[in-house]
Amino acid sequence: MSKILLPLILLSFFFSSQAQSWKEDYARAKSFYANENFDEAFKFAQNALTRLQSENGSATNENYSALLRLLSTISYSQEKYKEGLEFSQKEIALRSTQKDTTYAGALANQAQFYKQLGEFDKAINSLIECRTVLLNYYSNNDFVVIEVRLELGISYFLQNDFANAASLLQVTLASCEQQNKFPSNSLEAYYDLAMIQSDNGQLDQAEKNFQSALKLYESSQLDDPSEFSSLHYGLATVLSKKGMYDAAEVNFLKAQEFYEKSGDKTSVEYFHLINSRADNFELMGKDKEAEELFVKIRSGATDAATLAFSLSNSAAAYQAKKEYAKAESLYREALSKYNLQKTSEVIGYCETLENLALLYSEKGDQNTAITTITEAKDRLEKISATGHKRYLSVLNKYALVLDRKGAFAEAFNVYKSVLGQVPLITPEPRAEKISALNGLASLKQKRGNFDGADSIYQSIIHSYKSGTTPADASYLFTLNNYAASKQAQGELISAQKLMRELVSVTASSQGKTNLRYGKVLENLAILNLKSGDLSNAKIELDSVLLIYERTAGKESVEYVNCSISIGKYYQLKGDYVKAEPIIRNARNVIQLKEGKDDNDYVTATNSLALLYQTLGNYKDALSLLTEEKSIVEKINGKNNVEYSTCLQNIATLYQLDGKLDQAEPLLKEAMAIDKQVLGENHPQYAVLLQNLATLYQKTGKQNEALSVLNTALEITGRTLGNEHPTYIVMLSNLASAFQDQQNFEKAEALWQQSLNLRKKILGEQHPDYAYSLFGVAGVYHAQHRFNEARKYYEP
Repeated sequence: MSKILLPLILLSFFFSSQAQSWKEDYARAKSFYANENFDEAFKFAQNALTRLQSENGSATNENYSALLRLLSTISYSQEKYKEGLEFSQKEIALRSTQKDTTYAGALANQAQFYKQLGEFDKAINSLIECRTVLLNYYSNNDFVVIEVRLELGISYFLQNDFANAASLLQVTLASCEQQNKFPSNSLEAYYDLAMIQSDNGQLDQAEKNFQSALKLYESSQLDDPSEFSSLHYGLATVLSKKGMYDAAEVNFLKAQEFYEKSGDKTSVEYFHLINSRADNFELMGKDKEAEELFVKIRSGATDAATLAFSLSNSAAAYQAKKEYAKAESLYREALSKYNLQKTSEVIGYCETLENLALLYSEKGDQNTAITTITEAKDRLEKISATGHKRYLSVLNKYALVLDRKGAFAEAFNVYKSVLGQVPLITPEPRAEKISALNGLASLKQKRGNFDGADSIYQSIIHSYKSGTTPADASYLFTLNNYAASKQAQGELISAQKLMRELVSVTASSQGKTNLRYGKVLENLAILNLKSGDLSNAKIELDSVLLIYERTAGKESVEYVNCSISIGKYYQLKGDYVKAEPIIRNARNVIQLKEGKDDNDYVTATNSLALLYQTLGNYKDALSLLTEEKSIVEKINGKNNVEYSTCLQNIATLYQLDGKLDQAEPLLKEAMAIDKQVLGENHPQYAVLLQNLATLYQKTGKQNEALSVLNTALEITGRTLGNEHPTYIVMLSNLASAFQDQQNFEKAEALWQQSLNLRKKILGEQHPDYAYSLFGVAGVYHAQHRFNEARKYYEP
């Protein structure tokens, strides 16, 4: 937005009755200035100053000060800011002995020069002193003070001190609205405040302030297409963030049309506007319209950085659709456009490298991802940009890739490094801080330290709820991760509560008609499937499918993946006739769109395999699980949890098919992987031990089964606690193992323990409580204690 400047304050002159030749030069200077002939105005004003000094023999009177102000004003109009600042400072020096409203005006003028020179800290200091002086003559809500307060808020914005800017602008604009009086810098103040709120995720407030600015523009009968374009551009950006893509497009188009009336259609700002409009089309699922705009930028932009920016955004759009080859090509082309001799372009170059690294990571090529993100890190360090938030962003992505590679200790250290550098950057890069905290929590979660992970998630959420920071993208990200942690611990009720809050906040901040809302609602539906709440899951999944159909189309990855969950719903309902074709068709569509070497295809293959396993079609299930294992190995290698899970799934299938001898080596291979990747003190490792114990029981290795089950129970108790559902399941399994050995005393004690825990935690109406009742009854029955058994069998 073009800057709406606080007008430089001119003064009246004090003429004596004596003839003063400098007056003629002054009058001509003023006339030339009014006609915008600034060069002539400056020449005559300079002559007037020289003559005045010659006639008076001094440079201290009021007329001399006023001429200095005229010269500074003309210099400002000539955009000669350094020269103008010198005149302004001379005036301030003369007036410093009497700090009145005229002195305050000189300070306000000086602040304008500092702003134009980029010395915002000095501008802020001038305006603070100006306000202090004015408050000796006016109240805080008088018009002249309000104008200075707005200018101070604008200067804070330009200095990137967004907290002080937002605080001051919000209060001062409220005062303007209450009085219905708006200084000339009100439009810029509204714009700056709305931009801060937009960046902070305060989308409703941002929309309101952009609308207020547009209303003020129209009521003031201004005629500046550039300013009008900027306001519509800002409003369009907010509406797009809220998921109101159609309304956003209306405003993007207005912004473009008005910019084209007055602006340079080859400028950087113009192509940024076009790029944002293209991004909105992408979010609407209108890929053709978006690509037409991207092509317009690539064919018309002359600025290399703008061209690179557009190429990167176009690449990101293809990356989101998992068209990785096209995305990589565009990222590479973007990298070739940057001028690495310019510091600002090095930062843009590193941002593109960051995105490219994530692309490689998504494809499973962690080594190339590490190489790419390391280049970004090294380049930023070389230009001493370690105090830039982009550097912290790169470090966070570096840690993420290390995590995906299984280098947990290295990833942990990088996240800690980010948190150590956060306090050194002003203003605090809150988003990067929360990203690093989430990264640490995720690593703790993967190592089985759920208490440590949840403590971090809780502290982040508390910081939002106890402070003034709105629920932004970082808050939503944290809620999602916290819910995933609770789900991994088997605390499905807590996970559902968190997911419902996530859905609610997303709907409030971004609307209910966009992909983001669809995704969080889909995650809630999947959680409801796991917890057995099939009715709500189906309602939610149907809503998600409708959102995806409208925004991305039926052939989109989002729609097809969601249809797999619909298939699982029918599977859980026992309607296998409906479930099988839905999942099979989804897998075929994914294969056509993305190929086989893709995580979505792996997920679809696994879903179909488990369905066939449920149906007893072990042959086809084994073929699919074997294919899944091969793809996972190709993408990620063998030393990861995903590959271990593939081995366990095949081992389970072999057990069901009676091929017990083929199951054991697979479980032991999986154990070796999990032991190295997760460590032995991890609940997932305990579950694997339990699976191995089950195999030992089936093969008659009762002692080995007991030993392994005891170890699994100890690990689960340490990591999840002695009242966790998984712990109770293992108690029941251990009780069953002792019962098989006819060690009824220990079996009875364990069954009773599981019964008491399930009564306490789940209640007497839960099916798992009934399972423990049957367990206790079974022990008594095996000992021919039928009367005691009957008490547990009968309701």
